[in-house]
Amino acid sequence: MSKLLFASKASHIILMGDFNAKVGIGNIIESRTSPYGYGTRNSRDDLLVNFAEHHQLKIMNMFFKKKPNRCWTWISPNSTTKNEVDFFLANRPHTDVSAINRLNTGSDHRIIRMSLIIDTKKIAHYVKNNRENKRNLINK
Repeated sequence: MSKLLFASKASHIILMGDFNAKVGIGNIIESRTSPYGYGTRNSRDDLLVNFAEHHQLKIMNMFFKKKPNRCWTWISPNSTTKNEVDFFLANRPHTDVSAINRLNTGSDHRIIRMSLIIDTKKIAHYVKNNRENKRNLINK
C-alpha cells in the first residue's frame, strides 16, 4: 500500500476501513490526531498513528468535536462496550466524519460517513491547464 500512496498524483487521498485500532484521545504532540477521539487507546493505536504520520494522512474521525453517540463505530455482542475502530484517513483536513446512529445494518459496526469539501475552482483550473498542455503536445 505504501507504494500506491507514494506513487499517487491525486489531490485527495482517502483511506477508510476497520483498522481495529482504538486511537482514543490524541496526544498534543501528535500532528495526525486531535483531542476529540473516543475512548482510550489500545496496543494497535501506535501502528495506525505511525502509518498516518509516515504517509502524511490525518485520522479524520478525531478532528471535529461531536457527541459521544456520534463517535463509536463498534459495539460488543453484549452491548456493554463501544469503541471507535473504523476510521477515515485523508490528506486534506477539511472533512468531517460521523457515525450514523439511526440506521440498523444488522452488524456490530455502524456506518460512518465523511463529508468532503472540494474547491471546484481549483479543479476546473487544473482540468483547463491539462487540456491546454495536451493540445500543445499534439500541435508540436
